Amino acid sequence: MPIDYSKWDKIELSDDSDIEVHPNVDKRSFIRWKQRDIHEKRMQRNNEIKGLTIQKEMYTRLNARVDKMVATLGDSIADEKKRNEFLNTNFDPKEKCTLEENADNIPYNEMVEDLFVQISDDLKKEDKDSNDPKLVLAKLLEHRAKIESVLKQIDPKLEELKKEKELHISSEDIHDGWNSSIINKTPSSSAPPSADSGSSKKTKSTATTIETINSPEVAKLAQVPSKPLDQLDELELLPETKEFASIPATDLLKSIKFLESHLYIVCEQQKDALMMSTFDAQLSGDTKTAKQTVHQALILQYLNDLFNAAGGPKATIQQKQQAVGLFVTKLMDKSSPAARTFEADLEKTYKHIVSRCEVIKQEQEQNAEQEGVEQIQLRSMDPNSELVVNLPTEGTPEYETFKQIPENMRKALETKELDAINKVFATMSISEAENVLELFDKCGVIQIQALLENEDEFNHLKEEYEELGDDEAAEVGEQPSSTADIVD
Repeated sequence: MPIDYSKWDKIELSDDSDIEVHPNVDKRSFIRWKQRDIHEKRMQRNNEIKGLTIQKEMYTRLNARVDKMVATLGDSIADEKKRNEFLNTNFDPKEKCTLEENADNIPYNEMVEDLFVQISDDLKKEDKDSNDPKLVLAKLLEHRAKIESVLKQIDPKLEELKKEKELHISSEDIHDGWNSSIINKTPSSSAPPSADSGSSKKTKSTATTIETINSPEVAKLAQVPSKPLDQLDELELLPETKEFASIPATDLLKSIKFLESHLYIVCEQQKDALMMSTFDAQLSGDTKTAKQTVHQALILQYLNDLFNAAGGPKATIQQKQQAVGLFVTKLMDKSSPAARTFEADLEKTYKHIVSRCEVIKQEQEQNAEQEGVEQIQLRSMDPNSELVVNLPTEGTPEYETFKQIPENMRKALETKELDAINKVFATMSISEAENVLELFDKCGVIQIQALLENEDEFNHLKEEYEELGDDEAAEVGEQPSSTADIVD
């Protein structure tokens, strides 16, 4: 069986192995230099790994405190006393970084307190009120975004250093595998272990190590949309973009976190699709949703411009995430130029959408009139008769039914003009108009009036009526007094 020597390829030599050097170079000096160089690089690599690991733990703990304070304290975040009480109540005041060997390192709560001191100093230097909760919150989120940006870069750098370390085998990695074993003593279930260690059964256990390839950090950086962007229709919205649009305009911190893990929705196509969806909300009368959607669409527009300025497709995920954090935190400082520009653009864009929707509604109404919409209109089917309004008397059952008719239609009936009544019918759907007609019939508000040309015709009609028997007369009297026609 051939021997595989490839496992020795990664050995990092640090002894006086057979090294070929130039005749003019002292071999021993070269070997010592080589040993020192390897040792220094190894120490530097290990120190970098340790430093990044410490930094990751510290920043993660700090951001956890900041996030809870932002979500809970509200305006009290500018009150030092309430802030410190909250910190010491919700977090261990003595908690420190466990990876540092220095016993004098300060607790995390004190680090947060120092951060607020720095924020206060920064605001004073800018001639701003250091006790203004909004300004303090904006500065705090700006610092948090910077910390988050550093955190995003730590994992890739650690992975790179660890891979580099794995390429070299040093004495630290060499272990004697033949002089140690893992022994599990399995005592009998029915009797206690024997005092004689030689009589106890020894079984060799096997250990299984599960290596997680797709860690949450790696998955977060994957940035995979639910549907490939190149397969979307021109104005098709991703479910992720719809979710982003529903985030309240006041919750900018939530917008930051969402965009950091869904950077792919920051593109021209999704911005246009989201902006167009505002027209549907405005046309349906949901003005609150319309303005909210415009706000989120403008964030995508501004960020897309920033990404393009930062290199477009060449911009890294870390660069984009940093841009998201810095831009949105600028919006939280209402006095900043970026926030003022954004608010002005928001108002201008929304007003434009409102005016366009008004024009669209007018055009739809005109088209409906030109093309013909099915509606109910009252008119007499007999040219020798006409429809008249007969308002019921107050206190009668008919009047109680009359009060059930919609107010705009009652006002039209009170004019006793058929044109006014038909105008109201024109604004109703078929089902609404049919319900109103039923009420008309119940209260007898619309009746048919015959038009007679002369007195002879009236007398002739009267004679015919009198010739009828009582039953027939009653039957005639029960005939409906109104009629309606559906016209296009």
